[in-house]
Amino acid sequence: MANSPEMTAKRRASLPKSKFGLPGSRRYPVDTPGRAANAKARATQQVAKGNLSESSAAQIRAKANRVLGERRGPSTGPRATGSRSDGPGNRPKLNRNLKDLIRG
Repeated sequence: MANSPEMTAKRRASLPKSKFGLPGSRRYPVDTPGRAANAKARATQQVAKGNLSESSAAQIRAKANRVLGERRGPSTGPRATGSRSDGPGNRPKLNRNLKDLIRG
């Protein structure tokens, strides 16, 4: 991740509420990809310690994922659409090619 500019009190105060994972309390800044990744990690830690609710952590992760450009869930990507080129449908062809190589 790229280095985020140093977070000073002045810089933090100048950030709009929309740049925080929890905008109401202005906690977990997600203004850069580095801080977004850090916010996800800190939220997970705080849930494990019992200091943060799972719903608040989900809100932080959702906001951080938008900054990071990540998508959530199993319905994204080539695996879910069945467009993988190395799927089971191609294995018989691979096996035939291997047999031809062994014979030849």
